[in-house]
Parts: sequence; structure tokens; C-alpha cells
Amino acid sequence: MTTHIATAGATGLAYTTTDPSVLVTTTATATATSTVSDEDARRIALNEATTIATNLANNDANVISQTVNYVNQYSVGKTGPTGPAGTAGAQGATGPAGTAGATGSAGTAGATGPAGTQGVTGPAGTAGAQGATGPAGTAGAQGATGPAGTAGAQGATGPAGTAGTQGATGSTGPTGTVGPRGGFDVNTLAIFSKFGISLGDFGSGWTGVTTPVSLSNPRSVSISASGQYQTICNDRIYISTDYGNGWTGVIDTLHNWNSVSVSASGQYQTAVYRGYIPPPGATGATGIPGLIYTSSTYGNGFTGVTGTSYYWTSVSVSASGQYQTALNGGISYSNSVPPLGDIYISSDFGNTWNKSPGTTITGLSSVSVSASGQYQTAVSSGFLSAGVGTTILGRIYISSDYGISWNTPPSGPTGFFQSVSLSATGQYQSAVIGGQTGYVYTSYDFGNSWSQSTPPTSKSNNISLSASGQYQTIGTNNDYLYSSSDFGNTWGQTGGIISNWFAVSVSGSGQCQTAINNNGIYKSTNHVLI
Repeated sequence: MTTHIATAGATGLAYTTTDPSVLVTTTATATATSTVSDEDARRIALNEATTIATNLANNDANVISQTVNYVNQYSVGKTGPTGPAGTAGAQGATGPAGTAGATGSAGTAGATGPAGTQGVTGPAGTAGAQGATGPAGTAGAQGATGPAGTAGAQGATGPAGTAGTQGATGSTGPTGTVGPRGGFDVNTLAIFSKFGISLGDFGSGWTGVTTPVSLSNPRSVSISASGQYQTICNDRIYISTDYGNGWTGVIDTLHNWNSVSVSASGQYQTAVYRGYIPPPGATGATGIPGLIYTSSTYGNGFTGVTGTSYYWTSVSVSASGQYQTALNGGISYSNSVPPLGDIYISSDFGNTWNKSPGTTITGLSSVSVSASGQYQTAVSSGFLSAGVGTTILGRIYISSDYGISWNTPPSGPTGFFQSVSLSATGQYQSAVIGGQTGYVYTSYDFGNSWSQSTPPTSKSNNISLSASGQYQTIGTNNDYLYSSSDFGNTWGQTGGIISNWFAVSVSGSGQCQTAINNNGIYKSTNHVLI
């Protein structure tokens, strides 16, 4: 015999007069003795204990919670008689639904329904392209001629006929009496040397000018045909109206003024500045272009020209000032990429400027214009690659139509050209190569052919010619000034000062010269041989 004991506890609320809400715990113990299997005996004991505990609790209060504990005890004895069958236990909870069966086979298709009503008609399509025009019909008969119109205005007079033959020259009249001998003041001579003067001591002596002008990093000087009017530029612009003896600042705005040029009279002047060009490889740096400035008042006032924001390197004006040419040197942000520039021309005293077609050139450095403006020459310094890329040699470019079109002379020289200068007619020209050679190339045929001239220096930097081209002067880097009195064939040292001569300018006759270096302004006055 096996005895199973189950203990059940139920908790309920008992309502009393003293406390309307008291928790009451009721515990009941039931013992089931059965000859059935241990599992069945245990279940019977649990059910009975649960029922007893619940009923007891309900007598006292509503059941709040119920706990059942099962204790299994075993005792060995005789098997008692079979007790009455217990009441059937409550039906267990419904098990989970079984998995869905397989889908049955599709039924046969139903009969086709009646046809729906017709849909609304869609919008009309776009019209097709118009067909080709049919052939023209035959012309109708010509109508009757209308009445004659009124006579038109009289046409312009035709060109004049050719001139008749010149009549015979009359007989020569008697010779007049000889007039008195005229005088000549050599100190007031202000004519071009092509008119026949001869300078006996061209460039032989140079004198420093005492002036308050600060010439840190000067770049350019230009003087009028007589030498009376002179202009210098560095970070500012300075002018002189007394042959370079006294100087006045006219533009105090700091710019890297690169070049200035003065007309023969000195009235018209044009200056250009390069703008800001950052060092190659500078991170995030951006260039700032320069501008062209003009003056029609002998340099007393300069005005910027709109639409000329480029990186200017050089400018030159004709004797009258009407024709002007300026070089845009371009910009490059790399030691391996050459700068590309252009040539710009003006035919209205520098008021408006136009780019000459087909003149995109590497390293444009200097330009010079003849007195009439018809003949012009520009040179380029090329591009010296810093170990990366290709080195490009500079060339000479000439124009004979006021700068409208340009070409390179056949078999023209190449090199790193720094400066060029023309005579008044444009027939005589000289160009300087910078660097270690210092060669000077001269031309006697308007720049069409060139020959090499070798001055006693390898440091040539800039050059200037008189109006005739006979007198020429070279500025150098850390050397003397050198001059020529035979159209650039031979050269000799002038003065006795070694310096970095940044620029030099010779007057029309060659009597007056002005040169500039970091120490100041120097001038040379030469005497005419009678």
C-alpha cells in the first residue's frame, strides 16, 4: 500500500466587524491511499486537497491566491479495500490546434461573366507634321505696267579725274643774298639723334640724384624724347619734370608696379602692375590680378582702366601715345606648369584694350613700340622647369601692323629674353637674354633677322635705345652699366658703379639717360660734338 499526502493552502478575504479586510490563510491536507499507480494516487491527493482548501477559504472570504504543496509519504501495509471511484476530474484544456491540412485541388473555372460597358474614349493624339508644299501653279498673265514713279535723288558726284600733266618748270630766279649765321645752344637740344647729332662722350659719366624718394625694389624707368619728363615705378610711382633732378610721388598705393612707358612729349604715360602671384605650391593661395593705369597729364594723375585685370609684365607706347601695347604674363601655381599670357593692344591712348588673336605665349616679359606704333616687338623669357616638366626657351615676336598680328622671325634666336628696345623708326632693334650668357641680339631690318652681339658681361638684364638706334645702354645684375655708340656692334663699360641695375632709359637724342638701382637714381648727360 502506498500513501500520498497533498497539502493545499488558499488565501482569502474575511469580513469582520472589527476589520473589514483581513487576509486569512487556510490550509487543508488530504491523504489519498490507492492501489493505483503512484502517479494516479498523487493526482487524486492533489485534487482533493485543492478542493478542500478552496472551499474552506470561500467560507471565510473570496479566494485571492492558492498554493498547493505535495508531500509524498510511503507506508507499507496491507492493501486496503478499493475505495469508491472518485468523481471525474475536470476536463483538461483543449490542446493546440493541429497543423493545417494540404490545400485542396482547384475547382473547375466558373462560367465567363457578361462583358463590361465600353470605356470612355481617350483624348485625341497630337496632329501629324504638315505635308510638303505642293508644286507651284503656273504663273498668271503679267498685269499692265503701272505709271512711272517720281525721279529719285541725284547720285553722289563721281571721283575726280586724273590730274593733267605738270607744266614745264619756270626759269630759275636770281640767287638771294646770304643771311646772317645762326646761333645754336647745345644745352637745349631736344631732338632725335637721327637728325644728325653726334655725342662725343655717350654714357661716360653718371651722377647720383639726391632725392627723398625711396627706391626699394625698383622695376622700371621711362623718359620722354627730350629727357625732361621722366617716370619711375617700384611699389609706387614717381615723376620728374626737370630732367630727373627732382622727383615727386604721384601714386602712394602699394602695388608691384612692373612697367611704365612715356610718350615722346611726356604727356601720355601708361603704367601696369603685375598683381599678387603666390609662390608655387602655396596651399590654398589665390592670385590677385593687376591693372593698367593711364595718364594724359604728364603723370600728375593716373586712372585705372576697367576690364584690364590681368598679370601685366610690360607696356610700351608710341611717340604720340595713341598706340599702346601691354603684355599679360599669365600665372602659374606650379614649378612644373608654365604660365601662359597674351598680348593686348590699344589705339585710343590706352582707354580701351583688345587681345591680339593667336598670341597665347609662355612667359611674355618685355615689349617695345616704334614711334609711329606700326612696328612692335615682344620677347618671352620662356619657362625654366624646376626639375619637373619641360623647359621652354623664349622667342622673339614681331608685328608690322600696329600689333594686330604677330609672327616669329625665320631662324630667330631663342633663349630666356628679358628686355627689348626699338629705335624710333623700328628699323634698329636690340634684345637681351638674361641668365649666364648675357647675349645681346641686334636687328637692322625691323626684326626680320638677328645677329648676336657679345658685351663684356654675362649679366645683361635690360636695354634701351636712342631714337636713331645708334646709342644703346645695358643694365646688368651685379655689374657695371655698358653702352654702345655703333648700333650695338661693340660695347664698353660706362661709369664706375657695380650694382643691380634694374632699368635704364635713353632719351631720343641719347643726351639724357636715367638708370635705377636699389641705392637710388642715377643720370648721365652727354655733350654734342660740334
